[in-house]
Amino acid sequence: DGCETLVDGIAVMPTPPGPSVPPPLSLDLIEGLHCAACVARAERFLATVPGVTAATVNLATRQARITGIITAEDLIARLATAGFTAQVTLSADIDQHVRHQTARRSALLAALLTAPVMILGMTHIHHPLAVLVEAVASAAVLAGSGRSVLTRGFIGLVRLRPDMDALITLGAGSAWLASLGGWLLPQWWGQTPPIFFESAAAIVAFALVGRWLEGRATAATADAVTALTRRQPTIAHLVTADGEREVPAAQLRRGDRVRIRPGEAVPVDGVVVEGQSDIDESLITGEALPVAKMLGDQVVGGTTNGVGALVITAEAVGAASVLARIAALVREAQSGKPPIARFADRVAGVFVPVVAVLAGITAVVWLVCVPDRHDLALQAAVGVLVIACPCALGLATPTAIMVAVGRAAELGVLIRNAATLEAAAHIDTVLLDKTGTLTTGRPQVVAVEPAAGIAADDLCRWAASVAMTSAHPLALALRTAWTGELFAAQEGVALPGLGMSARVEGKMILIGNERLMLENGVSVGTSDALNNSQATSEVLVAAEGRWLGRFLVRDEPLPRAAATITTLRRMGLELELVTGDRRSAADQLAQQVGISALTAAAQPHDKLERVRALRAQGRHVAMVGDGINDAPALAAADCGMAVGSGADVAAAAGDVVLMGDHLAGVARTIALGRACLATIRRNLLGASLYNVLAVPIAAGVLYPWTGQLLDPMWAAAAMAASSLTVVLSSLGLKNFRA
Repeated sequence: DGCETLVDGIAVMPTPPGPSVPPPLSLDLIEGLHCAACVARAERFLATVPGVTAATVNLATRQARITGIITAEDLIARLATAGFTAQVTLSADIDQHVRHQTARRSALLAALLTAPVMILGMTHIHHPLAVLVEAVASAAVLAGSGRSVLTRGFIGLVRLRPDMDALITLGAGSAWLASLGGWLLPQWWGQTPPIFFESAAAIVAFALVGRWLEGRATAATADAVTALTRRQPTIAHLVTADGEREVPAAQLRRGDRVRIRPGEAVPVDGVVVEGQSDIDESLITGEALPVAKMLGDQVVGGTTNGVGALVITAEAVGAASVLARIAALVREAQSGKPPIARFADRVAGVFVPVVAVLAGITAVVWLVCVPDRHDLALQAAVGVLVIACPCALGLATPTAIMVAVGRAAELGVLIRNAATLEAAAHIDTVLLDKTGTLTTGRPQVVAVEPAAGIAADDLCRWAASVAMTSAHPLALALRTAWTGELFAAQEGVALPGLGMSARVEGKMILIGNERLMLENGVSVGTSDALNNSQATSEVLVAAEGRWLGRFLVRDEPLPRAAATITTLRRMGLELELVTGDRRSAADQLAQQVGISALTAAAQPHDKLERVRALRAQGRHVAMVGDGINDAPALAAADCGMAVGSGADVAAAAGDVVLMGDHLAGVARTIALGRACLATIRRNLLGASLYNVLAVPIAAGVLYPWTGQLLDPMWAAAAMAASSLTVVLSSLGLKNFRA
């Protein structure tokens, strides 16, 4: 868009002027959030609060994320004026538990009181004592368990901001008041005075039971995050000058020394200072094989120690730990909204007022057509109010997103935001980097070719010294190729897409590809061995404009690379290899794994332009890379998939972080995105069809043929069942396999 500049080949956006915006606030909406209309009302209200720049409310998590310059206390106070009880999000597990326990008690009490009312009403026992029991018990339901629902509904009606609670209030309240009138003033109603006490109680009871069951089912959508956080041990063995003692892991601080015994879980992120062992890091990386750890190596909290004993120094604790950051990424993605959610938002904004108008029209039509049956007009109007539940519409998208994001985390795929899932579903073109993406990322030097007059040992020593300043896989290959003493390297600089440089023994050493040499005026010697060997890459070395030699390097393709490429092609995807390596190396790898299209000798901005060119052609592009040289292309793609491993997973660039078998993760991400989008569409279609069919039935469209109107009690049951059906449909994604 012309706004960014290129710095070392990487696109950098200018910093916008103005004050910095604090991180988003997260609030739990304990009361007042029950349907899509509630969500729309809450978001509209928050948008009017001074200082709020953006607000997103999630029905499934009962959370609001607010961006802007405003305090949590001010927001909570303002939300209270709109009928929402909120608190700052502290512990998701505790908040969910308290919320579910409260919902369970309310639902069970309402069901217990409603049961005798339903029995008396359905058996048509109209003895004065029986009617008195119905009136008192139903009043207890409305004033007891249903008090908060009716209060919020009344407030919404008074403030002209109706939601599902308002519909329940209108339905249950009108049914109870009409029943009271039919009992006390039967002559006003004609031959059939309405006695709907059981319907009034059942409307509230079914709503509360439905919300309790929805909450239980929705909680299952967050199982992946809960399981992830619970892997962190609660007890640690703290090593002090006075000896060793057990302490709660939550009390550990940066710099503490912690002993990890064989078979124990690592309590905190840290660095090994004593001992050596093998660590099972499959929780983080997805790799089944244990990883050897010795002095100076990093360990991640939640992973499992092997047979050796270790002492580590704590480095990252609490929210700064890798496990906590991963869980935060998953929760943040689960709380977001994809573009498809806009449909439900638009509908929800007008849904409740439209239903109220339809209920009024229904009552008028019945009064005009059957003037002597006021009870039928009331029954039809109440049925319309109750059965038209926007809860299912509001749950259709967030529950599917929550399950899909959690399932992705279980499969080794971290999704950063909800929109990414929808973007992944539309991907038709995948660009793949080479080193570390299609290859193992552990290249090895297979030959050393010093220039004339340069000793091979000197070349290896200089190159390894410079390589110590970089974490690139090729730098690691150079370091492992030399086991002798190293020079001290200074002024180390990474040159994205080109290589690296550092000052060694007073000389500026350049290490990288042919383009780096050409840009610095270095004449590179030819190599007959390059095309005749098994090498896939070359690393060139120069000092002060003088050619020093080259290293021939081989990086093996991933064992299942060819099979995964075949799977991606079967999914209808166009594949292209985009690499900074020379053409011959790229051709060799492309033939091995089965990719026909490729772009070689590509610098970071070349990859960026390739992504932009494909998108300009109307393609939906995914870029898969290591998040360093590929950062511009990852950011520009419809879906950027960054290869992550170990402690890097929470910090890697891209919309998606691929852990473990990252190449298989590409297929999983796209397939899961397609499955999630299909589920959302099915949920939205089902919720929409439910209302299209249910409202006319409740209004009495079948009465001329059946002679019966839908009892408001069963309308309430249908309302609860529709929401639960949507949640259960979304939970099907927990069984996703790719």
